[in-house]
Amino acid sequence: MGIFLYAFATGKLLAVAEKEDQEVAMWILVCWNLAASMLHPIVFSISIKPVDKIGKSGQEKDSSEASGNSITDGDGKVYQSLEERKIEIPELSTGKISKILAIYALKSWPVLFTALFCLCGYAITRIFVPIYIGRVIHTVAESGKMGDITPTVITLSGIAFTSLLFGGIRGCMFTTLTGLISRDVRRDLFRSLIRQEIAFYDKKPTGDLISRLSSDTSTVINTLTTNLNVCSRNGIMIIGSLIAMLGISWKLTVTCFVTAPAFAIINKYFGRYFDKMAEKTQNALAETTKKAEEVLSQIRTVRSFANEENEAIKYERALEIVVQLNYKRAFAYLFNVWTNEAYQYISLIVVLFYGSYLVIEKQMTAGQLITYFLYQTSLAEYVYGFGTYYVEMMATLGASRNIMQLMFRKPAIDQSAGNLTPEVIGNIELKNVHFTYPSRRNNPILNVRQISLKFLKIDFQDVSLEINKGETVALVGPSGGGKSSIVSLIERFYKPLMGNIYLDGTPINQFEHRYYHRKVNSTSHFSIITLNRTLDLPRKPRTPTLQWNNQRKYCVRTGRM
Repeated sequence: MGIFLYAFATGKLLAVAEKEDQEVAMWILVCWNLAASMLHPIVFSISIKPVDKIGKSGQEKDSSEASGNSITDGDGKVYQSLEERKIEIPELSTGKISKILAIYALKSWPVLFTALFCLCGYAITRIFVPIYIGRVIHTVAESGKMGDITPTVITLSGIAFTSLLFGGIRGCMFTTLTGLISRDVRRDLFRSLIRQEIAFYDKKPTGDLISRLSSDTSTVINTLTTNLNVCSRNGIMIIGSLIAMLGISWKLTVTCFVTAPAFAIINKYFGRYFDKMAEKTQNALAETTKKAEEVLSQIRTVRSFANEENEAIKYERALEIVVQLNYKRAFAYLFNVWTNEAYQYISLIVVLFYGSYLVIEKQMTAGQLITYFLYQTSLAEYVYGFGTYYVEMMATLGASRNIMQLMFRKPAIDQSAGNLTPEVIGNIELKNVHFTYPSRRNNPILNVRQISLKFLKIDFQDVSLEINKGETVALVGPSGGGKSSIVSLIERFYKPLMGNIYLDGTPINQFEHRYYHRKVNSTSHFSIITLNRTLDLPRKPRTPTLQWNNQRKYCVRTGRM
């Protein structure tokens, strides 16, 4: 409705402008119509938005009041049910992602400001090119002498050289900025990943995370900076061209805005759609990487069962999902191109018809019309480029959402929570501990007999264990009985569902992270990290240290059971 009101008000403005001695009241009425058409969508969105929010908040309140008892884990965090102890990944809007990337760009502000300065210089110099081309054509048509066009051509050559200089530096600076942002994003993403709890890696495949860290980050940052470069350049040139066109003929310029709101809204929805499709495509590609990583890392098992063909078929199915998403994106791109092209040709036809009328009515000269057409052609190119790269930039922001969510995910186990560094004797105690792996919630460990999620009633036999200094005990039992789980809990790889674990009478979550793991640590069976990096411990520790070396054929512990 607002679009139709705007188009009607714009037509009314042009009709009123045909009469020179128009009354002031008529101009006020036309201006009010234009303002009302622009305010209509804003008022409409404000009037319906609170109702939706109120209904949603009411539902959330009812659901929260319906919850009853709670479960407290070993760190004192309260959960309403076991299902709340899942891997939580924050939801990030496109606006927030844009702010985050802007902060990364501002960290390299000398390069950024140099790139933006050269970008503005390049765009501004390009704006003056149609003016001087129009002057050359007008001078040739009027005088027909080469001497009259020489100063204009020299000025045009200087503008072209300046534009060339700014354009080269702009490209160099944006390429440098791309490398700096990519480095910072990869660094922070890797830091976030290595701080996540072990349960996070039980659910997130390594191939998926490697894909996010390597190829996804490179693709997103490179595409984003390129699109930002082109969009900013086209945006400045659109504004400059519009100012020049208003100076030549404001009536012709107004005609270009008759269909502009509809075009902007269509591009907005195309941008949202490409945003969603890009996120789905990145997830599908990560799934293919996950499947490939699973198969290639376990190739001996696959070969022993002669299952190569089945795994290849599964991988092809995952690739087919990516192809289907690309089909949808391709058809959306088709309609987006049709929309942009249609807008350009409609604007060109309207300007051609109305501009001819103004020349016939002596309201502008033929030279001004030629210059205006040059600007109109350039403006159509700029608008098309801006719309196309804007859609691609929105798609890139959507693809970067997964990276940002991993980067800003808060670990379930806060490594910075503890700050105690007491002298360690070596007495370990597990008191009333109950545990189930977050990735296998339906498979309780450590003698948990029954857990009712619906009414939050728990019937179990807790697990308590004391391991004192100077005593020896071996943990034995069937597979899945909890031997490795006890070791993982002592190393604080996981949090117990209930109960606590103590080292010398102090809860292990109160120890400073690095200090605790200098006392309690382990090395896996097939470690591929260099030995001197893995065991970053003193050769002769002065305090008793609890160490598990899983590379040995058997494992003994000091203590009693």
